[in-house]
Amino acid sequence: MKIGIVTGMRREQKSLPLNKNNNDIQVRVSGANSDRAERVAETLVKEGCGVLLSYGFSGGIDPKLVPGDLIIADRVFSEYDHIFFASEEWRHKIIDLQPLGKTVHTGPVVGLDFMLHSVCQKAEAYMKYSALAVDMESHRVGLVAKKYDIPFLVIRTVLDSARMTVPNSIASVIDCKGDTNYFSMILNLGKNPRDILDLLVLVKCYHLAFNKLKMTKIF
Repeated sequence: MKIGIVTGMRREQKSLPLNKNNNDIQVRVSGANSDRAERVAETLVKEGCGVLLSYGFSGGIDPKLVPGDLIIADRVFSEYDHIFFASEEWRHKIIDLQPLGKTVHTGPVVGLDFMLHSVCQKAEAYMKYSALAVDMESHRVGLVAKKYDIPFLVIRTVLDSARMTVPNSIASVIDCKGDTNYFSMILNLGKNPRDILDLLVLVKCYHLAFNKLKMTKIF
């Protein structure tokens, strides 16, 4: 069965242990845009994928989670009051693939069409949903999976914790292909030099989240 994977960023795609000769796995990058995430998920299904996976980084909203924590979600809450349930069979398959002793957090995540930048926004989302983390793709991928009645999975690592701020000057530099526009980042930081410290913290957390994704067995 072909598996379709949706990521928001090109760097998330690069963490996947893909074999170029394996045609049973198709990956599409949405460029951190919820509408595109839904469109590319639709494309994957039309190309014959019978399972959809939302994969990549997330923002932690549960105060107990730290950067690098691995989440294999059991359901996704949407800002439109929808709930999309992950396939229990596939979820347990993925959990069983992980090395003995590796911590896996299971529970709900939230899918939103916009990014949560501030500690206050994350706290409000946690109070509303009591979820582990938030991302911008999972709810749209879940919507497509429900439409076509196919299994759906969510694998995410925490990039920024509930106690971290992600300034818009940093978060707004992902282009439609999912790549970082470094020129725009430099311009933004020139206008908002106080964001440089937040960037340095995020870079450190990025390496933790990326390495955890890379070590996560999904096939």
